[in-house]
Amino acid sequence: MNNNIYDSEYPYGCREIDLKAYNKENTGLGVLCQFSKGDILDENERKKIFKNIKSGCKEKKVWALLGGTEKNQWICLQVASASNISEEIISDIKCMLPITSKDTRPWKSQFHEKVFVVQYGLDVRCQKYRDMFERFSSFSIIIIEPKTYLKDSNNIYNSVKYAEVKYAYDTQALYWNAIKEEHEILRKIQQKQE
Repeated sequence: MNNNIYDSEYPYGCREIDLKAYNKENTGLGVLCQFSKGDILDENERKKIFKNIKSGCKEKKVWALLGGTEKNQWICLQVASASNISEEIISDIKCMLPITSKDTRPWKSQFHEKVFVVQYGLDVRCQKYRDMFERFSSFSIIIIEPKTYLKDSNNIYNSVKYAEVKYAYDTQALYWNAIKEEHEILRKIQQKQE
């Protein structure tokens, strides 16, 4: 039994993605931007990425993060939906940055100074994105247009949430977890596949 998914062979149980199939009509899937680890670490390049995200995500609700290998192989790492995806994407990319001394400070209580040193950014979400950063050499942000991606399928669910869950299922996204109503949507999608 594997202790870690990365002990298994690539693509780790995920479906490999051909980016050439994206940005074509009637797929509902578009590549917003691609960047490397080095781009994330370089402040000027990171600013360009963030500017591109802000301009390309206006009125968009569903996105995915793909991880690329040095052999230009891609798998889906995460899928999400939000009312403001540009802020969410930028925040997630910032989580990939290594912790520096700027991320630590003494913590004080009501009655005592410097009780211990706090390291910011060690919540599960940031650890997840740092793990992605460590394991993949490049990244691609995908915008998902729910109506086109779902091909106007008749479903009783919110199309944004349904598109998120369906894309996560279709790609077997490595880090994605269903929350709240996404569990029910996922069950419905799985039932349709049986």
